[in-house]
Amino acid sequence: MDQTRDAGRTVAELVPLLRLPRGLGIFDYRVPFSLGTLIPGQLVSAPFRGRLCPAVVWRLKPEPQRSAYRYQSVHELTVREPWLTDGQRALAEWMAGYYAQSLAVVVNAMTPIPTLRPPDPSPFPPLANDFTGGGFVLPSTFAALLQQGELSLPVLAATVTATLRAERQVLLIAPEESDVERVHAVLSSHLGGRIMRFPELRQRQASMELWTRGRRGEAFAVVGTRRAVFAPLPRLGFVAVLNEHDQSLKQWDQNPRYHAREAAAVVAQAAGIPVLYFSRTPTVTFVWRQQQGQISSLPSPAAAPAAQAATVDLRQEYAARNFSPFSRAVADHLRKTTAGRGLQAVLLVQRKGVGGFTRCKDCGFVPRCSTCDLPLRPVQGQPVGSLPGLAADLRCYRCGTTAVLPPLCPQCRGSRFSPIGSGAQKVVTAARQLLPGVTVASFDADIPQRQQGEIAAAVAGGRVDVLVATRAGLSLPGVRGVPVVCAIAPDTTLQLPDFRAGERTLQVLAGAQAVARNELIIQTLYPEHPVYQALVENSPDLFYRHELESRQMLGYPPFSQMVRLLCVRSTEAAARSEAESVAGRLRKSLAATQVTVLGPQRSHAVSRRGKSVWEVLLRATIFPTGSHFPPAPLSPAGVPWAQLLSELPSSWVVDVDPEEL
Repeated sequence: MDQTRDAGRTVAELVPLLRLPRGLGIFDYRVPFSLGTLIPGQLVSAPFRGRLCPAVVWRLKPEPQRSAYRYQSVHELTVREPWLTDGQRALAEWMAGYYAQSLAVVVNAMTPIPTLRPPDPSPFPPLANDFTGGGFVLPSTFAALLQQGELSLPVLAATVTATLRAERQVLLIAPEESDVERVHAVLSSHLGGRIMRFPELRQRQASMELWTRGRRGEAFAVVGTRRAVFAPLPRLGFVAVLNEHDQSLKQWDQNPRYHAREAAAVVAQAAGIPVLYFSRTPTVTFVWRQQQGQISSLPSPAAAPAAQAATVDLRQEYAARNFSPFSRAVADHLRKTTAGRGLQAVLLVQRKGVGGFTRCKDCGFVPRCSTCDLPLRPVQGQPVGSLPGLAADLRCYRCGTTAVLPPLCPQCRGSRFSPIGSGAQKVVTAARQLLPGVTVASFDADIPQRQQGEIAAAVAGGRVDVLVATRAGLSLPGVRGVPVVCAIAPDTTLQLPDFRAGERTLQVLAGAQAVARNELIIQTLYPEHPVYQALVENSPDLFYRHELESRQMLGYPPFSQMVRLLCVRSTEAAARSEAESVAGRLRKSLAATQVTVLGPQRSHAVSRRGKSVWEVLLRATIFPTGSHFPPAPLSPAGVPWAQLLSELPSSWVVDVDPEEL
């Protein structure tokens, strides 16, 4: 090799825009003299596995003078200006490390491929000068701020307007498309054309316009769902995350499996700006971080008092031989409904596919796991009867503990055990029988989009008197100021075998309370439960105190970090055998660390059509002194997650901080 000719050559570390396995992400290429000097963030094309593919320049370094490695060369420079900002590259590196993902997978998820004719959009119109509302007073450096309560969109609009006038950009992240539409509609009236929705993957032209405007540094706001965290905004003024508690902020169905809540904090930290979080009922982890001083409070504007919450004890209903979906109090409220007067009641039911835990019909006793304190559920495929002396196998779907359903209830000596929960169709049928002549409609997120639109239009137009809905129905435009909202069977969610069940129940019921004008009625077997007491007394802190004590005792987040490892195979035997093998190796590797290996077991939170899914859970203890926000990749006993999990087969799915367990 001619050392004189190779002197002064540059090697570019490239990240190909491909979905590569863990451990593969950055590759070295020689930069030809004809391309001149490259810059990190530029988009190039380079040969990879026999074909040209787009790639992002990540870093540059001098080529070693004595190297036996035969470098391939960068083919051409595709876009001269940096295609990814410094903030985007910092986010990608954090995401790859924290979530144990290939850097190539992360960069591919955030990067649109340029169109043949890049757009040259005209400048935004000037901001109107007639908007004088008062906004939040924000710090000029990085800080995480939480507002607990109802978000005031006019106050947010005033804050965005002031930021744009300072020639800075704004990023707004909402969990659902319905939230994005609502925020976009309100802010558009104040910002005119200076707000853009983050485009979907298939909207290539819109993606190119956003990329062009963002990299130019134009002052505008971007609003979108979780993928909006990838927006190219080098002149950010602040980032805001709406409904911090919502599960939709976590991408769970494909890699990279990231959470927009933490990713937004990384973006803000890299830019040295504040990140704002809004939630009526923040997650328990966020409340704990606030107590640890990692998150500060954002003052809440004055709000109207919440509707009064009241509980109905179903044990008394059962004692009175009332086994219908409606308690006597709820039935009395429904009988006051008058046809043709618009929406007068919402009956909140649980989403499809939940439930299945067993309880005593006489006293409400629920068999629970002695290790995890989660409800035991019947073994799949085995029904639970209500005949005296009938036993059934029960299992904890978290730790695998098994038990036998006793013939008599250990609390009241009754013999009537049965699954709990009223399905949506059962509630609709009962409501129509109770209220002949009244229009009863049902709304669920699983119904076709066209039908969803028809029901939403009927509700907004006053053509529905009673709405039976899951949580998704609470966000419909016409569901505001409803005289009474009734939670039919919230115990179904409360008793799910998930340590976040109480937190999720509180969040759903707080959303129901927000749309009620007069009263929220909660039908329950456990009126003394801290979730319900917190609502009745309008004191969320009552729940948070109890929940944090319970989680600390049992070792659940925020006092630990969970990682779920999924093995998907075509047969049950193959998935189980491989999961048992991997779990055994992990137990040996982690024997001297603060990490506990749980499982393996069949996954009930994740399913694949025609496939068998088994999971292994890792739980690492977290001490308050070692906790930070945004979080760094956890390193138990000096062993980083990424290094530890690199030993897994590449086909396994790694889900850090899973939302569903």
